[in-house]
Amino acid sequence: SPACTTQCFGNNDCASDARSVCTPSGACVTGRLAFVTSAQVSPNFGGIAGANSICNALAADAGLGTNFKAWLSDPTTSPSQTFNRDGGVWIRMNDKVRVATDWAALT
Repeated sequence: SPACTTQCFGNNDCASDARSVCTPSGACVTGRLAFVTSAQVSPNFGGIAGANSICNALAADAGLGTNFKAWLSDPTTSPSQTFNRDGGVWIRMNDKVRVATDWAALT
């Protein structure tokens, strides 16, 4: 894991990178951001592709970039098919809390 560029404090404020979180030992790890939105969307939002577009628009509006996917299934596709599962920490972006240490822990 990368070294912290600033000290980790009790509020999990790790460096200035939104994708970093402090571990209990004070180390800084970089991971994948997760967020839940309260935005209301039409039931006809365009399936998984439409949901991904909505996620990316919301993330862009929050200054987080546009590399997000909706956690959504349909009759033929599930998140296990559309998300990168090759490891990595998942971080809840609003309070920088580590959600899961890897894909197995997330699912």
